[in-house]
Amino acid sequence: MAQGGGLLYRFADMIVSFGAEQDEAARWPSRRQGLYDGPWGSGRTPADRQIEHKGGAIVRVSPDDVSEGCEPLLHTERVGAWNLWALGELHGYAPENAGAATGKISRSEPDSHGGRTARLLRAFARDLAQSRERPAALNGRFLLLALDGRTGHWHVWTDRFGTIHGYYGRRGNRAAVGSFSPAVARAVGARTLDWLGLAGYFATACFFEAHTHFEEVEILRPATHYTFGRDGRLLSAGRYWDWRHDPDPTRSFEDTLAAFDRAFRDAVDDLSAGVSIALPVSGGLDSRTNAAALTRRGSAAFSERRVWAYSYGYGPRSSETRVARQVAAARSIPFRAFEVPQYLFDRLDATTATMEGFQDVTLPRQIGMIEEVGERTGYVMPGHWGGAWFGDFGFARVRAQPGGPPPSEGTRMRCSISCGDGAVTGCLIDYPPGGSQPMPGR
Repeated sequence: MAQGGGLLYRFADMIVSFGAEQDEAARWPSRRQGLYDGPWGSGRTPADRQIEHKGGAIVRVSPDDVSEGCEPLLHTERVGAWNLWALGELHGYAPENAGAATGKISRSEPDSHGGRTARLLRAFARDLAQSRERPAALNGRFLLLALDGRTGHWHVWTDRFGTIHGYYGRRGNRAAVGSFSPAVARAVGARTLDWLGLAGYFATACFFEAHTHFEEVEILRPATHYTFGRDGRLLSAGRYWDWRHDPDPTRSFEDTLAAFDRAFRDAVDDLSAGVSIALPVSGGLDSRTNAAALTRRGSAAFSERRVWAYSYGYGPRSSETRVARQVAAARSIPFRAFEVPQYLFDRLDATTATMEGFQDVTLPRQIGMIEEVGERTGYVMPGHWGGAWFGDFGFARVRAQPGGPPPSEGTRMRCSISCGDGAVTGCLIDYPPGGSQPMPGR
C-alpha cells in the first residue's frame, strides 16, 4: 500500500558501492534531485553515512521525510556482527521460535521503536546473527541489505514479487548495489546500451528477465538471496521462495471462494487499521474487489469514515470516472472525480525520477493530482493484476502444434522479438507439473 501522509512524494533509496571514492557519492544522481532538487542524504546515524572495511565499500542512503501516522520507509538494525538496512514495509515474519505476536503485529498497535517493520526486521536480524534466519517467512514489499562484519560479505534479499527494485552493476573494478538504477549506473560507469533489453522494452513496455538500459546493470530477481564479496563481486544467488500450485481437489468451489474471502478480508483489515485510505476506482475487477472488502459490514475503516474513493479521466465525459462514480455510490463511499490536467512537461523530472525510465512517462497519470490526494489521506490502496491471478491469458488453450497435445510438464512459453539481425527471447509463463494450469513465469 503506497504511503502518502500529506506529502507530495514519499520515497527512500540506498546504495552500496565498491571501488569508488567517498566524494564521488555526492555526484551520483538521486531520486530526490528529480522530486525535490536535493542531494543524496547523509543518513540519520553514523552507520548510515559510511561503512568502511577492507573492501572500501561506501553506503549512502536517502531517507524519506516521515509524516505523522506513517512508518519510515527505511529502517536500520544492528545485531552482533550484522548491519541491516530494510527499504519498504514488512508485514510478517514467522521465525520457528516466534510467538504469535512476532508474525502478526497490527498497524494500529503503538510501538515506540518505529512500528511493525522495525520489530520484524529486529526479529530477522536476531535470527540472522544465530544463522537460523528464514527469509521465506518474510512477507511484505522490501529490499533488504545486510553486511556480515565477520566476513565482509554483503547480502541482499528481494521480496517475492520484486516490488521494490534492486539493481546490481559491475564494470572493471567497480561494483554497486542499490535501489535507484541511475545511481547504480553512474557509480560503476555504465555506458554500454543493452539493445536486447531496449528492444523488449520498446516492443512490450517492459524489460525481460534481468535486462535494464545498460549491459553493465541488471535488475535483481524476485524472491532471491544474493551474496557479494568484499569487492562487490557476485558470489552466489539463489531463490529462497518458489511459487507452488497445490490445489485441494476435495474442496468445493464455494468453499474455495470462502477461504479466499477470509484471507483477503484479513489482509485488507490489517493494512487499513488505524489509517485513512484513498481508494482509486476504475470500475475494473481489482478496484471493485477492494471496494467491496473495505466497505463490507464489520470493516472498521469504513465504519470510522476513514475511506474515500477517487478516479480520473480525460474530460467530464470520461467513461472511467462515470463507472467509478457508480461503484462508489453503490458502496456509499465518498467520491471525487479528477480531470487529468496538462501536467506532463511541468513534472517530467519527477515522473522520470519515480519510474526510473522503466515505464512510459505518459502512464503514471496520478502524478497530475498527487497534491489533492496527499492532502486528504495517509495511504493509497490500489489493486493490480487480478486478471493475471484469476485468469490464464489464454495460455491454457495453447497447443505446441495444431492438433497436438497440450503443453507438458515444465513447458515454458516464450515469445521472440526481432531486433535488426538479432532477436530477443523473453520468458512469459511456466506450466506447473501436469501442464494443466498455467502460472506466471519469472
